[in-house]
Amino acid sequence: MEKEKLADGFCEEFQINFDLAQAQINCITCQQIGTIIIAPDTNATYSPPAPMLHCINCGGHFTHKQFLEVIIQVSTIIKKHQETTAVPKSDAIHKRLDKHDEMFEELVKLQKKVSELTDANNSLQQKNKKLERELATLRSTEQINPSTGSQASKYASDTDSSNTNNNNNNNNHNKNNSSPSVPTITKSPTPSYAQMTACKVTNKKPTTCQVQAAARKLAPSTQSGFKFVYLHQHHRMTIKQLHDILRKLKIDNSRILDVHFPDRGVVGVLIYNDYELELTAQLNRRGVQLHNSFDPCHPDIVRDPEFKDKSTE
Repeated sequence: MEKEKLADGFCEEFQINFDLAQAQINCITCQQIGTIIIAPDTNATYSPPAPMLHCINCGGHFTHKQFLEVIIQVSTIIKKHQETTAVPKSDAIHKRLDKHDEMFEELVKLQKKVSELTDANNSLQQKNKKLERELATLRSTEQINPSTGSQASKYASDTDSSNTNNNNNNNNHNKNNSSPSVPTITKSPTPSYAQMTACKVTNKKPTTCQVQAAARKLAPSTQSGFKFVYLHQHHRMTIKQLHDILRKLKIDNSRILDVHFPDRGVVGVLIYNDYELELTAQLNRRGVQLHNSFDPCHPDIVRDPEFKDKSTE
């Protein structure tokens, strides 16, 4: 039986259009949206073999022709929407330059503010030194203690003693009526090393995630080893953005060992084999399907220039 030939590049173009329209396609059997994926097997009646489609909800198996028209229509609409909403590169550059100008103006204002605060700090330091000198002068001019000097003599007359008391009273009265005195600065005692080490250190209570992680290290493992789980991505993202998305999907990021991006539109997540079922179930509950058809060792993915002119068979 002669095989029906497909146009050059048909399978690659079909894959691109399917990736764009997959989330909007509904199954012709169960009518569920977003459940159609590309099956691992192919249709050998075409040359080259055409892709097959599979519904993960009802288990239906379909040829590419059954969905080709819908896929082309939906992907065309999405491409037009992306073209109309794309920002020209020149506009993005101008916006970035405007933002840099605003940041430069803000930096100039901050530098001016820092200079003003520095001048104010220097002025306060000079005032503080002046007050310290005045305080030292006041202390040096205080009245001599009566326990020393001529007033301590047993031959001092009562008149001198009374005059001294009057002078003391007058001085005290003048001090009370004068301008507010400079407060005396008292230094708090420096704690010793023994006092600091005697303080009790409160141990932080471990979180629920920390307790679960510790328990898993002592639990028996039914499937040892690691594996990569591949997911679709509709736009380029960073590792931090992916972790934020997984956190919103209620995925425990502590169970994710590593993340890498093996190809355009694909993200790989490294996990323990024991965590695969739990991760898959959690993603399915959120409507996220795994990229099961992705093969990182496929020649189209490896793109080794040494074998570019050789057959894939």
